[in-house]
Amino acid sequence: MARRRRVAPYVPQVDNHDAALEDALAKSINLAVPWYLMASYGYYIKDVSILSDAAYDRLCVLLRDRWDEITHHHKDRIDRASLNAGSGFGLREEQYPLIARDAAHSLIKQLKHGNE
Repeated sequence: MARRRRVAPYVPQVDNHDAALEDALAKSINLAVPWYLMASYGYYIKDVSILSDAAYDRLCVLLRDRWDEITHHHKDRIDRASLNAGSGFGLREEQYPLIARDAAHSLIKQLKHGNE
């Protein structure tokens, strides 16, 4: 009797989390804050892009243009001048909220390994 090989389930590879960002923003504009922090942490601290450049740029513009409408307890971590430059470079690693760092690590893991 021939043995059957076990085949790992297919896990589609994702290059970024742009779709998840759009889904989150459709639910609440306030989620722009944690997504900005997660994406900035990934890019500037961990050297991994969790969003495409275009999605990150749109996120910065959204935050800048709708700043007064957005409420989030981590909003004070964002430098409004950085939004004009389309950047999140100003924060040191320890300035990112722990929850944003942990979530960014999870998103980075998904990019590297799928949803194992």
